[in-house]
Formats: sequence, structure tokens, C-alpha cells
Amino acid sequence: MTEKQNDKYFYTYDKEKIWQRFCGFLELSLNEFMEIQERLLLEQIELVSDSPLGKVIMKCQQPASVEEFRTVVPLTTYDDYIQYIGNSRENCLAEKPHYWVHTSYTKGAFKHVPWTERFVQTQLRNVIASLILSSATQKWDVKLAPGCRILAILPERPFVSAQLAFGIVEQFSANPVLPLEVCEKLPFSRKIDTLLKRSLYTNMDYMILMTSSFLPLERGFHRMIKNTKMLSILPKIHPLISWRLIRNNLKRLVKSNESILPKHLWGVKGIVAWGSDSEALQDTVCEQWGKPLFQFYGSSESGLMAMQDWRKDNMTFLHDGVFLEFIPEDQIEHKEGISTLLINELEEGKLYEPVITSFYGMPFLRYRQGDLIKIVSTPNDQNGNRLPKLTFHSRADDLIDLFGIARINTKVASEALELTGIPHGEWTIRKEHETGKPVLRIYIELDNETQATDLAHRFHRKLKSVDRHYGEATYTMAYNPIRVTPLVKGAFERYLRESGRDGHDQDLQTLPHMNLTDSIIKDLTKKG
Repeated sequence: MTEKQNDKYFYTYDKEKIWQRFCGFLELSLNEFMEIQERLLLEQIELVSDSPLGKVIMKCQQPASVEEFRTVVPLTTYDDYIQYIGNSRENCLAEKPHYWVHTSYTKGAFKHVPWTERFVQTQLRNVIASLILSSATQKWDVKLAPGCRILAILPERPFVSAQLAFGIVEQFSANPVLPLEVCEKLPFSRKIDTLLKRSLYTNMDYMILMTSSFLPLERGFHRMIKNTKMLSILPKIHPLISWRLIRNNLKRLVKSNESILPKHLWGVKGIVAWGSDSEALQDTVCEQWGKPLFQFYGSSESGLMAMQDWRKDNMTFLHDGVFLEFIPEDQIEHKEGISTLLINELEEGKLYEPVITSFYGMPFLRYRQGDLIKIVSTPNDQNGNRLPKLTFHSRADDLIDLFGIARINTKVASEALELTGIPHGEWTIRKEHETGKPVLRIYIELDNETQATDLAHRFHRKLKSVDRHYGEATYTMAYNPIRVTPLVKGAFERYLRESGRDGHDQDLQTLPHMNLTDSIIKDLTKKG
């Protein structure tokens, strides 16, 4: 086997040094974290200040400090960058991209994001950290080694996950169950079936996939077991799988019709997953595969921003991907005068929207992520945490992420709803979970229950026609996620009146159409 760039650390370092190289961010103090952030931010300002895009965003100024940067540079969104980087334009950038990535946007469009060489290397190091931590059960526990076998369920390049997977294989001797260049071209259902069947003969040590992929993976596994005579293929499959099946008493399982689960076949060391459905599927995945999900948080614009440690519970911020600021929850909807906080100002139990500034010549400056995170502990707590711990909470804007494939906003949902032709009053929509599966539930003022049943089918069809990513997502997951809860006419007006939010003109638009909180939904659905 040819040694690759990152193999040398695993061949020459002891476990403590390997841990320090890839997982050392867990040992940073808050002051050390902030010092690194400040140094990298000042380098970034110098890098981008003379670029056409940098001059526009920074108003032809070059801030000399973190404080001046936060004063001079306005908060931005992707709309501020489209004309400069849309369709993979490079002439306005400070540094030539190593490659471009994209991610789903609304109405079937894509966000295009340039990744520089240094940013790519940072992200690859953090992906290796995630593999180490996914299989660790305590500090300094390093099970990852060159030659490991990885089952990766990924889209085609230039989606971020695919680009990173190819990068890992180029720089570390990880062996995909199926060659990545073959895997990325297969239709999704065939990809699932092929990977599962191939892994019977190759075994697997790690899994890398979007959390929602576990739903079709479960269906594919049941198809494989149903169509495979396990006793007859026992001599042909990987020796470790044969041993596990014998140890788990395969004959008894077959004769008693007990369910054969993936954990009966594969002794997976770690499962690296991402997506907003992770918490809902955690117990199911652990039961089926025998390992908890290891989760990280990030985006195409930011790369990996935070990840769990060996305990697989809350996440820790990464110091070397982007500069971090935070908008308190009570300021998120303000049009102006928003004040951000730094990481040392966060409070336990509070919700915040992250604001990122790129490092390494990447384009984004004070960029709003559109997410809500919750700080679950701070460095002053009794657990001895050196940095704040967080969990992903929800979207902070009007976007709903579905299966990590579709991004649905108010405009798209409203257009599809009107195309149904069903008369209705006010409405709101949000993502919920039903028996572990993500669903889109519409709370809507209707005349009768019959309309509600009809609306679920029509809205699903019209949403597919309006947003092709929604069509791709529901085809991949093989079910209609639309659920309708009818409300009595005037439910929104009543809520606004009783909550004191109606104002003199009883403007019903003061309630967003997307992502309402549990408490507001509870008030909207109460009778009377």
C-alpha cells in the first residue's frame, strides 16, 4: 500500500500525539481559542482587503482590529455575494479556489462556494478528527488506522461531502467499500443496494453519511436480507462477518424469524453523520447498528464549525475554520442595530444565530448562517469544560431543511400552496418528526377535514413542480412527508389578539409562515 500524506502520523506518532494533532482543539482554553481566532481574522482582513469583493463588503476599508472589523463591516447573507461568486465566478476573489462546492438552495438552485487550498486542508484534518472521535470511547483513544474500510453514502461532486470524501482518500489510506468515482455516479437506490452487498465481502469499519440516509439504508438492508440466503453465502462473505453471524446464532435467528440487524453482520467502529434529523434518529440507528451517531455541525460556507467529542453528546466549536460571532435570539428579527457577541460572552441555556467570517482567503465576511444553536454549557460550569458546548436547535430564518437535500422557504411554499387551488386562510409550516421520520406539517385555516386530506396530496405534487430539490428529496426517501393540521378560521387572528401582537390594524403577517415555536403552535391549535 502506498503511504499517503496523513498516514505518517499514524505510523510514527503514539496515540497521544495523534490525538493532539487532530483533536487538540478539545484542549484549548477559552483565551487560547480567542487568540487563534483573532490572529486568523487579522490575516484574513489583510488577504481580502484588496480584492474586488473584499472592497465592496468592507467598504474599501482595512480594519486594524477585531473591534474595528465588527464596527465597519455589515452583516451579510448569500444574496450579497451572488453577483460576485454566482456560477463559480473567480475574478472578484482574493485567492484562486482549489475547487468549488455547491449545496441546494431554493427552487432547485444551488449556492456556489469557492474553497481555497488552505481551507480544504483544514477541513480534511477536521474530518480525520471526526473519524477518530467517532470510534473513541475515552480521551486519547485512537482506533482509526490506515487501511480502514469506509462505507460512504455521498452525492456527486461538487457537493461538499463528496469533495471531502475524495480528499480524504487522496491523503489518507482509507478504503471505500465501493470506489468513490463509481459510487458517486450510481442512482441513489442502486447505490444503497450495491454498497450493502459489497460490504458483505469487504467488511466496514466506519460509515460516513447524511443522517436522513439511514431511512433508505434501512429499507435496503431489509431487501438484502429478504433476498439473500444467509446460510448459503456464509462461506463466501468476509471472515469477520461469518464469525459475527455464527456468534449471534444465525440459525436461531433464521428459524425463529427474528430480525437480523446490521449490527449482527458488521462491527462498525464509528458512524460520522450530519443533518438536522440526527437527534430524532439517534436511538434507531444505535439499536440497528450498535453504535451511536457522531455528529458535527457546519455548512458549505463555513466548513465544519463544531463537533462532538468521544462522549457523543454536545459539540465543541472548532477554532481554525471561521471567525465566530453570535446574534442573541431576541435580536435575530431586527432589521438594524444588531449587536453580536463573541464566544466568551455566550450564556448557558441561550439561543444564538452564528455569524461567520472566512479564513484563508475564502469570501464570506460577517455572514449570517441562518441557524439557531443552543449553548448547553459554558467554561464556568462544574463539568470542567474549557470551551462552550452547543447543540443544533433549528433554523433561525424562513428556510426548512428537508433530508439535507431540499431547502424550502416562504416564497416556495406559498407558490405551491396557491397552485393547489384549495381555498384557505392563514397558514404556517414547519418540520416535525413522526415515528423518527421528518415530516413537513402545515397548520392551516380550512373549512373541513376533507380539504385537509386533499391538500396533503395536492401540496406534495405542486411542491415537486415548484422545487426540483424537493422532488429529488422525496423520491430518494420514498415517501410523502406532507402532513396537514386544519385550524379553525380566525385561529391566527385570535392568537395575535390574545398575545398582544396584533397592533391597531390586526396585521396577520406578524406571524412568520415558517418555523414557528412549539408554544405558538400550541396556542394556535387550542380549541375555542
